[in-house]
Amino acid sequence: DFIANCEKFKEVGVDCLTTGTKALWPAAGIFDYLNLRTNGYDFHMQLTNGEIPWTDDRVRKVFAEWARVLPYTTPNVAAIDWQDAVSNIVQGKAANYVMGNFAVATFRDGGMTDETLGFMDFPEITPGIPRAEEAPTDTIHIPAGAKNVEDAKKFLAYVARADVQTAMNETLGQLPINVNSTVGDDPFLKQGFEVLSTAEGGIAQFFDRDAPAQMAKAGMEGFQEFMAYPDRLDAILERLESVRQRVYKN
Repeated sequence: DFIANCEKFKEVGVDCLTTGTKALWPAAGIFDYLNLRTNGYDFHMQLTNGEIPWTDDRVRKVFAEWARVLPYTTPNVAAIDWQDAVSNIVQGKAANYVMGNFAVATFRDGGMTDETLGFMDFPEITPGIPRAEEAPTDTIHIPAGAKNVEDAKKFLAYVARADVQTAMNETLGQLPINVNSTVGDDPFLKQGFEVLSTAEGGIAQFFDRDAPAQMAKAGMEGFQEFMAYPDRLDAILERLESVRQRVYKN
C-alpha cells in the first residue's frame, strides 16, 4: 500500500520519501526499520551483535525492500542534512520522513501545524512478525573521576523521579522513561507513547548504538552509498562483512 501511494505522489511530482544522510545516521534509521519489519527484532539484534554475516540472504532481502522505495526517494540525500529534508516536507516537495519526534519542533518552526503534519507507524513488510520499534534513550552518567559521587547519585535519583521526568520531557518534547510519568497534550508524543507501549516485538536503540562504533560507521556509510548507488550492493555487503569479521573478532 505504501509503494502504491508512492506511485501516486510521483505522478504529481512529489517525493514519497525524503531524508538527509550527510551525517549518516538518518539512513541507519531507515535500515533499522526495514530490517525490523522484514526479519524481526531478534534477527536485527543478532546482526548488530555480529552474529550474522552481512552477505546473508536475509540481509539482502532488506536491501531488496529498500530498493523498492528508492525510485520515490529524494535524490542526492547524501548532500543534505536532516534539517534540509524537513524543508522538503514543509514546502510540499516530499510526503514522508523517517525521523524522530525531536524533529517536530523544526517542522513547526517551518510553519507546519498539527493539521498539516501527521504521524504513522512504519509499514508492515513481512506479515506476522511482531511489531518492534526504535526508541533511542538518552542517558545521564556519573564520570569515573567525579569528586562528589554521593550528591551525583542523589541528582540521578532526582532526575529519574516520575514527576521530574514528566516536567523535563514536557520541556524537551520527548517521552519520559519512568513508567509512572505522564505524557503531555502534544499529539505526537501521545501517539509515540502508544506506539512504544504496544510494541510487542521489542524495542531497539539505533544502529549506531546497537552496533560497535567501527561497525556502525561502516554500516552507515554503506547505507548512504546504497541509496545513491544501489547497483553496488554486492561490493557494499562484502565490505561490511569484512568489517564484521575484523570488529567482532577483536
